[in-house]
Amino acid sequence: MDAVNMDLATCFVENKFDVVIFNPPYVVTDSEECNSHGIEASWAGGVKGREVTDRLLYMIPKILSPDGSFYLLLIEENIPKEVVQIMSKLGFKSETIIERRVRNERQLVIKFYK
Repeated sequence: MDAVNMDLATCFVENKFDVVIFNPPYVVTDSEECNSHGIEASWAGGVKGREVTDRLLYMIPKILSPDGSFYLLLIEENIPKEVVQIMSKLGFKSETIIERRVRNERQLVIKFYK
């Protein structure tokens, strides 16, 4: 197994994956926390909790195989309907795989596919 240090999936732009699973930092925070190198970078999602997620969304068409699936964990505060709209404009269909309440969060896993 090899370790790769990169910014999101930038090194994989020309590769094709059958499955991409993303558990992003999704907590709504100030943008400054999103750019941190401390532990808060693991949860700090910035505006709408989606600054990191939104960057990856536009990479998905370049890294996902034509028959591939992209699974994304979001919370209600991330405005999942907007994410679905973005992915729809990129040519993806979607379905919610699971919804659950964990403490004070309503979590969703959404599957995107062609």
